Amino acid sequence: MGFAHPGHPEYGETPGVEVTTGPLGQGLAEAVGLAIAEKHLAAIYNQAGDTSSTDNNHTPVDHFTYVLCGDGDLMEGISHESCSLAGTLGLGKLIVLYDDNLISLDGPTELSFTEDVTMRFEGYHWHVQMVHDGNDLVAIEKAILAAKAETTRPSLIRVRTVIGYGSPKAGTSKVHGEALGTEALKATKKNLGFPEDKMFYVPAEAQAHWDKCKEKGKKEMEAWEAKFAEYKKAYPVLGEQYARTTSMKLAEGWEKELPVFPAGPDAKPVATRNAGQVVMNAIAKVVPELFRRRG
Repeated sequence: MGFAHPGHPEYGETPGVEVTTGPLGQGLAEAVGLAIAEKHLAAIYNQAGDTSSTDNNHTPVDHFTYVLCGDGDLMEGISHESCSLAGTLGLGKLIVLYDDNLISLDGPTELSFTEDVTMRFEGYHWHVQMVHDGNDLVAIEKAILAAKAETTRPSLIRVRTVIGYGSPKAGTSKVHGEALGTEALKATKKNLGFPEDKMFYVPAEAQAHWDKCKEKGKKEMEAWEAKFAEYKKAYPVLGEQYARTTSMKLAEGWEKELPVFPAGPDAKPVATRNAGQVVMNAIAKVVPELFRRRG
């Protein structure tokens, strides 16, 4: 059993999709936003707690943001702006794995993308590593662990892969934006040891592995919820605020803080950006989830 997954899945249309990424590079920028949110939430809600205890229940926000991106994402302008910001903010819990397969839709990336990606990201103040074989899972794991150990800079892991690995069209643009076709698909399955007559096939050992992952995730979620219950007892105001903001609900009566601007022919004009500043400053005390640039 299986279902056809869209190439560009949208929120609300495909199970498990939390954001619609749309154009190339937008997903990477959204990931930077998620990493900013993690750092912001951790700064507000994580508490030192009982330092004599090895089991600290007072850090509800403590996770990494992982990204899988390709050449097309890094070609887009939005990736430059967002990744520059990530470096400036020192988002040490943002880890990007770059599928560096040297192929774009029209052919080799050298036709249109010749920049030195390593130097570019080092210029952004990122931690950069290179894994030369995308099938070397041990090397990838080591790189991820090294990235997690780097706490002051976001990390880019360049992973050299072969697009269409195992297929007769491997390493070419022919497997970038078009279907393999019946014969090439059979040959690919044969090369990889899969049954040639089955579609949407998931080997039993792979299914068993993912079932274990689901159980692991369920247990970790239950453990987090138990710790958060303790957190709410220790910090009831922060606990209630965290629960409210992460469920995307505004505080009761927040709109009462909105300022009123004079209207009519005698009213003095106010620049839009100045009016926006007045509004944000007015509601900041009742909308703690509001992000504001300081300085």
